[in-house]
Amino acid sequence: ACMPARDGSMLASALSGALKQALEKEERKLTSLVKEAESAKKAESLGKWATLVTGNLYRIPAGAERVDVEDWEAGGQIVTLKFDLKTHGSPREEADAAFAKARRLRRGSAVLQGLIAESDRTCSTLRGWAVELEALPQGPDADTTRTRQALEDLSYTVSAGFKALQLKPPDLAPPDLATAASATKKSKSSSPPRAAQPASGGWPGRSFVSPSGVPILVGRRRVENELLSTKIAREPDLWFHVRDA
Repeated sequence: ACMPARDGSMLASALSGALKQALEKEERKLTSLVKEAESAKKAESLGKWATLVTGNLYRIPAGAERVDVEDWEAGGQIVTLKFDLKTHGSPREEADAAFAKARRLRRGSAVLQGLIAESDRTCSTLRGWAVELEALPQGPDADTTRTRQALEDLSYTVSAGFKALQLKPPDLAPPDLATAASATKKSKSSSPPRAAQPASGGWPGRSFVSPSGVPILVGRRRVENELLSTKIAREPDLWFHVRDA
């Protein structure tokens, strides 16, 4: 099996793109949740309106579309209650519907607050990884052994973190090997296993991608192993035999 080394600048670019995309998506989600929470705040005013209606039903003439009543919670201030008789048959029916909606909004508000806190933590985590990435050397300096190792460590942390946060796994593999891994997975799920056939200019063996995005090439016969060891593998790639795997 051989694990080709990834170009540091390419890995940094892939990480940056994955973090930017995930953060933009999470920020849109957070904005939407906050808007829903603002709507949920209407529960109190809706419940108060329904209470005023039911407390003054005896003063509301049949067919009335509006009526002025005293709000004793506000010191006897006169307020105008308006009714939508086209939607509801009577002020009582409209008040009952308002009570039901207020209860739903209150329940939803409690859930939304938890979702907002969770989304806010996710955004903070993603921003933290982005800051950590920006602190690393960029451009040609990203290809030094130390920087490349730091990028590999960060890519592993990000991949594991995305899974823990239930986000879509980031695609950190080089385009050609990521495509090969996808084709291999599709082939395995749609047809029975078969011997790999050498492809012109390509890798005839099996291809995988580790959780941190590292490409893994596997030779299953002598010809493929010789191709790995003599033509493909280079420093600092890792090449080794595997038994009973």
